[in-house]
Amino acid sequence: GFAEVRPATEPARPPSPPRPITPPSGVPVDFERLTPELEGSQRVICPLDHWLFFPAIRTLLQMKRIPFTISRVDSNKDLLVYKNKTARSVPDAQWDSPPGEGEVIISMVRGVNIVQMSINPNCLLPWEPKAGGEVVVISRDCQFFGCSGTINGRKDNGWFVVRFTSETLSLDIDLPSKHLTVLEPIRVR
Repeated sequence: GFAEVRPATEPARPPSPPRPITPPSGVPVDFERLTPELEGSQRVICPLDHWLFFPAIRTLLQMKRIPFTISRVDSNKDLLVYKNKTARSVPDAQWDSPPGEGEVIISMVRGVNIVQMSINPNCLLPWEPKAGGEVVVISRDCQFFGCSGTINGRKDNGWFVVRFTSETLSLDIDLPSKHLTVLEPIRVR
């Protein structure tokens, strides 16, 4: 798994103090509260370089899911049948079996069944956000990486206005669509 395991007898550690992020407007905001983290997620070493394997995203995927289009599978004959099909991330607790090395578990509809499969995340194309929809920042070059927000508008240049909110503050930030992907609620099977 992606979380640190401790013996049941070890006392719980106090939470880490929040790390303030200063957005371009100069207003300090505690964005760690915007995207809650599961216990131990900050102590995880990311085994791979894809954004889906980073703790901030892994933690969020335990509470939400990301829809994808399966693409870039032309070199794999076994996956060609799934090209352009819709898939969604699966929380760790709902995996039928663990993913292969460097892969993630996705679910998709095949016939009348929902099936899971392990796939290289480079074969997954995130959906473009829609107005009013929930998103997560997936670009590690962006200071808001791993933060979730809501699309509050779209600019003529293809950028989106993303509203990040906390208990005391709302902040609108312009981000390009390539830095974002859609978040959906998890449906219980």
